[in-house]
Amino acid sequence: MSISDKLELKIGKHLDQIDENDRKKSTELCQMGKLLATYYDGYEIEELSESPDFIISNSHGKKYNAPKPIPYIAITPPIESI
Repeated sequence: MSISDKLELKIGKHLDQIDENDRKKSTELCQMGKLLATYYDGYEIEELSESPDFIISNSHGKKYNAPKPIPYIAITPPIESI
């Protein structure tokens, strides 16, 4: 089975849910579909949402939410110590 066939299986049913003018969401869906079709064949996109963007499940029925971003503070050394 080719990557394009796998991609159709991963995202085909979700394309109708996206407004055709929403390029950001369609790009995200295509990128996630390519990732799953290429490296994680046992995983499927269960549903689309706003937060998280996708609910993904594996072949055993376990569902995964996209993790929330972790805030961080960049600490830089004082200029004289460089």
